Amino acid sequence: LTPYYTKNHKKYRLHVRKFRETYIDPYVDKWIKLGHHPNIRELIQQQIEYGGIYLFPWGYNTWNGIKWDPFYMIIFHQEMVKHQFSTGEWIVSMSLGPLDRFASNNVHKNALKGIKSGKKLCALAISELAAGSDVAQIKTTAVLDDSGENYVVNGNKYWITTGHRADYFITLVRTSGKGRNGVTLMLIPRCKQIFTSK
Repeated sequence: LTPYYTKNHKKYRLHVRKFRETYIDPYVDKWIKLGHHPNIRELIQQQIEYGGIYLFPWGYNTWNGIKWDPFYMIIFHQEMVKHQFSTGEWIVSMSLGPLDRFASNNVHKNALKGIKSGKKLCALAISELAAGSDVAQIKTTAVLDDSGENYVVNGNKYWITTGHRADYFITLVRTSGKGRNGVTLMLIPRCKQIFTSK
């Protein structure tokens, strides 16, 4: 027992449980056989319309005027993992942090708006075949072109959750030197030069 676990947390638990019982429990056996959720964008829209499910568990926005604290994330996971089936939408909140904190231009801000609205998906592209998630060993490079205005990115990323369907990639690249001090996070929109698979 803890004095920090309040009636609002209890109310939120019931709120998340009802969402799971309505939108996940009746279909989860079918999804397990399929191997994935058939339409993650539809699920995200359901979460947004229901309220308090899409981004709130990770500290974005508020729910019913309630300010976030870590207990809400704990509660969310306790209720949502009943069937040990991951829909993968949680990666959006995981990858959103750097963009939310450091958005510095209209491109960043428009992407952020689209992601928070659920209309766009983003993935966190860090891991590589030779480096895993050891950021100091990242090989993907970003080099300025002759105009000095655009970066040309070359490399491969592996095991990127929801990467096959993302509209944006929060991508770790090497812009200078060796080790962890030579890497940079870049927002890369999906384009024809990007190939993804699952």
